[in-house]
Amino acid sequence: MQTPDGYVWLMTEAGLARFDGVHFTRFTRFRNVPGAIGSGLCVASDGTLWVGLEERGVVNLRGESPAYYAPGNGLVTGSVRTILRARDGAIWVANGASRFQNGRWQGWPIPEVAASRDTIAEDRNGTIAIATTEGLYLKRAADREFSRDPALSASIFRVSTDPDGSLWVMGPSNFGPVPEGVPGKEHSANFGFFKDRTEGVWFSNSFDRGAHLARSPRELLAMSGAEHLGVEEGLSGYLVRTYFEDVEGNIWIGTNNGLDRLSPSSFQAVPLPQFQAGTVKMMLLVARDGSLLMAPLVGNTLYKNGLGKTQLVSVGSPWIAGSLIRSTGGLFLQRRLHAE
Repeated sequence: MQTPDGYVWLMTEAGLARFDGVHFTRFTRFRNVPGAIGSGLCVASDGTLWVGLEERGVVNLRGESPAYYAPGNGLVTGSVRTILRARDGAIWVANGASRFQNGRWQGWPIPEVAASRDTIAEDRNGTIAIATTEGLYLKRAADREFSRDPALSASIFRVSTDPDGSLWVMGPSNFGPVPEGVPGKEHSANFGFFKDRTEGVWFSNSFDRGAHLARSPRELLAMSGAEHLGVEEGLSGYLVRTYFEDVEGNIWIGTNNGLDRLSPSSFQAVPLPQFQAGTVKMMLLVARDGSLLMAPLVGNTLYKNGLGKTQLVSVGSPWIAGSLIRSTGGLFLQRRLHAE
């Protein structure tokens, strides 16, 4: 998560960590707060950070003065592993269900036989869904209580929403048809979906480990993105646990073995229509107007790239390609011009 002050926060097995752009600072406990930090993490509409505790309860970080909420008075007991900010600004936690709104907690019990999977989601209509061992429990915006969806009464491992706000569930079959009346879809997506600012949708699944990026609805429906990033391509782990995009457009991927950051590239490809990329060596020179002059070492041609366009500016003998020479100071470009 990222708070309005620019800090990036992440939850790890060793506690909460804060990244300031250069260094990580780790927090394993908060002053005057009992218990170790758990795994729930959420940024509220007021910009404060909510953190779940392994030994029950939650903390709301407001500068240097954390507010601790102990179990009871509407807040669920047990470890808090999932925290959700709803569309109306309310804070929800799973393991049962509790909502913090207007300064107080309200709880909804889930039958003991239906052990919570600690995953909670909200669809585009404001329906709150909780995955349990006995199926999917739903509370629609107008409902007073949670009720089990009769079409999904088997164990549900995870519930999430796709970029359109529809609920998706992961069950023991991993993949199967959608029962009539179910408000979502059953598939093998392990850790939900994430939509970045370019409209690309990131997801992971059980069949092809790593991160997938779908750039069209067709690719998302097939659950096979046009782009795949795995350990072979340098990803820190094979199991993706979370995705996040910061205000600068960096994509953060948390895996079972570390943290990866994908940053927008500053490089741009300069097209040369007459040559296949990488097959011809070029001499390069920056002109006074900021454009780029390119002379292939094969042939007597000169290209100029400027304002996003590449054009042929000279053909023939007046231009003779030079060569790269090495000295103790590094590499230098040597250019010889012969005029007739």
